[in-house]
Amino acid sequence: MVTFENSPKQPAARLPFKQVMSCLSSSNLDQAYCLCMEHRFRPKLGQLLIADGRLSAGDLDSILTVHDSEELRKLPVGKLLVISGLLTAPELRHYLSLQKMLRLPSDHHERWGRKLVDDGLLTQEQLNVALSDRLLKKMTLREAIVARGWMSDEGLSPDRAAVN
Repeated sequence: MVTFENSPKQPAARLPFKQVMSCLSSSNLDQAYCLCMEHRFRPKLGQLLIADGRLSAGDLDSILTVHDSEELRKLPVGKLLVISGLLTAPELRHYLSLQKMLRLPSDHHERWGRKLVDDGLLTQEQLNVALSDRLLKKMTLREAIVARGWMSDEGLSPDRAAVN
């Protein structure tokens, strides 16, 4: 069954998909983006399609089951939706562009923290603790990392230091 919960790495919160789609259909991209930022979540293609009423949860579940087969696993889900006739190519492009517009900025604290882990400057556990500190103590991720002593203020490069 398809769920709209965030991944286990993030706090349990629900993104109001219907509200996001309402904002998008009335060309209020800023409000839709703010909702996604507030919930720290970018909807998946299937979630956008269901929220807009373009696809049922059952249809998506069926497509994902078919997609999970060995032969089709490498095929993008969107392409499979078009091949199956559930979407047209222009509709797919439309929904993919909406999804792209809702992408978190590259300097978003979660992406910045992920980069620190990928670069070997923090462990995943340290990042999780720092993200928790950031929320609980109302500080920036940078401040949380420095306060824990995992990196020095000087140890953070200027491009990383600018991120809050």
